[in-house]
Amino acid sequence: MRQVKSSNIVAIGWEAEALIVEFVGGGRYGYQPVPEEVFQRILTAKSIGQAFHALIKTNPDYTWAKLAKASCESSDG
Repeated sequence: MRQVKSSNIVAIGWEAEALIVEFVGGGRYGYQPVPEEVFQRILTAKSIGQAFHALIKTNPDYTWAKLAKASCESSDG
């Protein structure tokens, strides 16, 4: 997971077509199938929160699930 500068997102990561997002409120969610190119676009966006909303939240092709908070992460894309 990579720490990011966002008012709503704490960290973001990608592995095997899955985007993992940890929010400021503590929720951790997985979205899939998300191509690595979309993950990179979010990371390099001027506003990570706006990019996440535009590219992921409004896309009905991505499914999501609430995840348990992990104590250790091994991949960040």
